[in-house]
Amino acid sequence: MDQYRINSWEDIGYRLEKWNHMKNRVREPKPETRCGCMSKLHVFFDAITESWVVRYFCDEHNHDLVVPKLARMLRSHKQMTEPDISQMNHMKEVGISIPNIFGNI
Repeated sequence: MDQYRINSWEDIGYRLEKWNHMKNRVREPKPETRCGCMSKLHVFFDAITESWVVRYFCDEHNHDLVVPKLARMLRSHKQMTEPDISQMNHMKEVGISIPNIFGNI
């Protein structure tokens, strides 16, 4: 049995118009952040070779990508090193509040 996974940012596309013009809306809609990017990655798991195989890859972006210097700020790239964890634990032990700890890291 093959497993199939699609990582497609194109499928996200844009917000449907019906959500922008609802009559019974309680609050203002959130700002539109989708850009209709065409990048797409289709992979599937081949049970015979027991490996993931790329079926389709499109690297066309219609937006600026994050500069490598700021990539560590992305949620998917956040990792805490052992010294960071140790420093945070020490700061907490001496009574520094958690928001102040995160402000200093």
